[in-house]
Formats: sequence, structure tokens, C-alpha cells
Amino acid sequence: MSKASIPDGGLDLGLVVAGYGRHYIVETPEGRRVICHPRGKKSECVVGDRLRWQPAGDEGVIEHIEPRRNLLFRQDEWKTKAFAANLDQIMVMEQGQIVERGTHAQLYAARGRYYDLYTRQHGVEENLFLAPGEGDAVGVNGNGADAKNADVKAGDALRVLRGEMR
Repeated sequence: MSKASIPDGGLDLGLVVAGYGRHYIVETPEGRRVICHPRGKKSECVVGDRLRWQPAGDEGVIEHIEPRRNLLFRQDEWKTKAFAANLDQIMVMEQGQIVERGTHAQLYAARGRYYDLYTRQHGVEENLFLAPGEGDAVGVNGNGADAKNADVKAGDALRVLRGEMR
């Protein structure tokens, strides 16, 4: 499954609407939903991907992922994983309630909950590469600039990820 441009070769167009391990639910332009699987062992598909797939019995094989407009990641202390693409809107939820919604640019400019989460993630990524003793009180955006709750130290990175610090 290559991201490079390839002719459609008679392949069907679809939208990934759900993913379960290596099984994806792909919706056709007509609204039909088909279970599809990627070729090979590794899959780069995420919900929201537009792709080309080939029918194979009552299921399908994913042959090509169309170029993405954007890609959303989640990160924990062990890995970073892409989980959604081609987003028109981001919704921030807390305790089952939507607390913010909009595009990345709108939410970042509002400097609310999304801004806090985004700047912490990017500050933590940069601070994790510091040697012990380096980076005394670095702002959460990683460049020393003031940001909301900017008193996070490099050694506190994992506590921030676990939600033990705000």
C-alpha cells in the first residue's frame, strides 16, 4: 500500500469510517460499508482516510491511501499513534461533555484546554531529549516562552503525560 500517486486501475474509492486492528470499515460513495484489510503486515490507515480498494469476495483489500489534508496523533509514554485524518473540526471533551470545538488554528488561538494539551505535548516531546540536569524550568511549549502553567520542569514530563500535573 503506497502513498505515492498511482493510477486508480479500476479500484473503488472509499472512506475509512472505523478501524479495528487490521480490519477497517470502508464506506463507498454510494453509502455501502465493506470490511477491508491492508496488504502486508503493517497498516497506515486511520479513520478519515480516503483510499482506493479492490473487492475480494464480500470484503476488500486496501491498495492505496489518498493524500491527507491533516493527521491527528495521540501519544502516551511508550508510543505515538496516528488515529484520525482529514479532520474538519476538533472537539475537546471532558467528562463526556464537549468543552471546545473548532479547527486547530481556532482552538490554538483561543488558548483554552486544547492549547494546554497541545503545548504540553510538544513541550514534553522536546524536553524528553534533555540530559539529566539540563533544562531547568522550561515553559510547556519547550522554548522558554511563557505559556499557561509554564512551570513544568523537564523531569516532570511523565507526570504531565499521566495527568498527575496540570
